[in-house]
Amino acid sequence: MIKRILRNILPNNFILYYHRVLGWFASKLYGNPSKDLIVIGVTGTNGKSTVTSFIGQLFNSLDVKAGWLSTAEINIGKGIEMNNTKMTMLGRFALQRHLREMVKNGCQFAVVETSSEGIVQFRHKFIHYDVAVFTNLTPEHIESHGGFDAYKAAKLKLFSHLEKIPRKTLHGNIINKAIVANGDDSYGVEFLDYNVDRKIAFVVDGDVETSWNGSEFKALGVDMSMSIPALFNVQNALAAISVVHLFDYKPEEIRKAVADLQPVGGRLEFIDEGQDFHVIVDYAPEPASMKKLYELVSSLEKKRVIHVFGSCGGGRDKARRPVLGEMVAQEADICIITNEDPYDEDPMEIMEQIAVGARKAGKKDDEDLILILDRKKAIEEAIKRAVSGDLILVTGKGSEQAMVMKNRNKIPWDDREVVREALQTYASS
Repeated sequence: MIKRILRNILPNNFILYYHRVLGWFASKLYGNPSKDLIVIGVTGTNGKSTVTSFIGQLFNSLDVKAGWLSTAEINIGKGIEMNNTKMTMLGRFALQRHLREMVKNGCQFAVVETSSEGIVQFRHKFIHYDVAVFTNLTPEHIESHGGFDAYKAAKLKLFSHLEKIPRKTLHGNIINKAIVANGDDSYGVEFLDYNVDRKIAFVVDGDVETSWNGSEFKALGVDMSMSIPALFNVQNALAAISVVHLFDYKPEEIRKAVADLQPVGGRLEFIDEGQDFHVIVDYAPEPASMKKLYELVSSLEKKRVIHVFGSCGGGRDKARRPVLGEMVAQEADICIITNEDPYDEDPMEIMEQIAVGARKAGKKDDEDLILILDRKKAIEEAIKRAVSGDLILVTGKGSEQAMVMKNRNKIPWDDREVVREALQTYASS
């Protein structure tokens, strides 16, 4: 509360100075740990957490110890823990502390999901990055940034930061600076347009096969396969492969590591408690990721689709609410709109704004359009309605470990656990 009051009364320049000083102090407090690691920053709109995890997993499979920090997971070199902070990019002190812990635990690489909000607040400024990765760019957090151009400019600051900082020397070796960017994205060329030592643009060619059992594709001139479905996960894998390739691993070594990749929790995660219908929990918080999810869902044999979803509050991305409602209504047989992370907004108002789009697409209240404020009850309602062969989608939070309410109060939450409990209670009754 005090922070928000101060933000409203203090000049913006003072706020920016405050963020910068905090970043500097945090780095000094923990001994500037990024100088002792090869640091890879991952930014973009979608896929950041998965790419971050994939990069870390590949290095670990190649017997090089890596840690990573993402929206979904934290690994400081001692195994994966779920991120319960409800922050995409951790605060300055947590960032620097975790990086120092990675050094103590013998990590050689650190992969840091780097958000536009974090960049605006200078959380990246006192991290000595060596590689910057761009996944893709679609409109998100537009209100908080003041427009799409400002949102893109915030992302680009990571790459200009990389360009300006000197090369790092580790164990007597100079570490080249590099950029890896999605060549299939229309903005990819802008993220590559910086003076660094190496640049890689990854693209998906036509030689890709995906099914619910996994994906097969070609990279570095060899056939790759992984047990993770979806074309967008092939893109995520290509980003990670490109990063690892920078460090001179052989294609055959990388192929074996790719085969061992595991999905990130809450990202296209099937929940199976022995029920005779499918349940998928996925993050998919905005229209672009929702579109990709439904492209994949279209290939899954099913009867009806029952979709439980909402939209984040806090004054962010209000314009996407009716868009999400209309998009889901066009694809799902039954729409159940519920609470997500309302922050200080009225959750019922958010839900009604989503419902406007669903009604526009033809959904009828209390028939195939249901509004349930309590997210647990919404999930339970979906499971009660499901019959053999149906597909339930629960989106918007993925593996997030908290729901953010008024005054930024957080209540413990995990969609996956709520789904499991509901399945155990209702699917067998």
